[in-house]
Amino acid sequence: MPPPPPPFFFSSIVWCFLVRNADRYLDANANRLISVSERAAPLWGMQYLENDSTDANTRPILHRLELAHPGRVRGEMLNVSNNTSSLSLCHLRARQARNCRARTELLASFRQRLLVAALVRKPTLLVMVDIDFVSFDADALVRLFQLRATLDADGVFGVSLNKRRGTLYDTGSVEPQSALSLMVMRTKNHSRPIRVRSAFSGFGLYSAASIVAHNASYLAPFSTRLGRNGGGEIEHIRFNSRLTKLYVDVDFRPVYR
Repeated sequence: MPPPPPPFFFSSIVWCFLVRNADRYLDANANRLISVSERAAPLWGMQYLENDSTDANTRPILHRLELAHPGRVRGEMLNVSNNTSSLSLCHLRARQARNCRARTELLASFRQRLLVAALVRKPTLLVMVDIDFVSFDADALVRLFQLRATLDADGVFGVSLNKRRGTLYDTGSVEPQSALSLMVMRTKNHSRPIRVRSAFSGFGLYSAASIVAHNASYLAPFSTRLGRNGGGEIEHIRFNSRLTKLYVDVDFRPVYR
């Protein structure tokens, strides 16, 4: 007899990502996400927003993905920033910290445009991804899908790591920052999820219904309940400020450069 179908956690998933000059990893990474989709939901889609790529293959790869998965892979290609990186919007000192208000505003506008396009597809789950990951454990990601369903959370996140140093990566979006020490401790001995006000880790798994119900937006006004100017220089903090049930699972650890 054929094996039973897998237990799906959601009826539909849409992966969302911004992309620019990604020909080194885009095809392989997009296909890794697609392979996970087929384990987690009977319906899946992929929504991208590309801007100002100057390499030879990013846009052709996106075209090929659309042709290979008609109706599932959709997106926009924009020419908006005179072929400059968003980091160039920051002065040298800010660039060394890899962020500034002008860059955040540009990224927030891109992510919001991406979000609106994805929600038109009426997914059960929306996953905002930084597509430039080096690796991730697919089984751990599937368990993260299951955890979000079990907790009925507005959103769940992993703990991203830096490839070279093995230390926590993308920590600026974590609120409260005091949760970081707890996250470090629990990566050494797997434990229960950590309740947070904000996080990201390169993968944010969100309930689409919660996004709509709470009117979560990357263009949200700064929240007085959050520190560091209300998250004004981190677009993920601004988005998460409208949501209430957010958790970090240290067992999912995507690796970035």
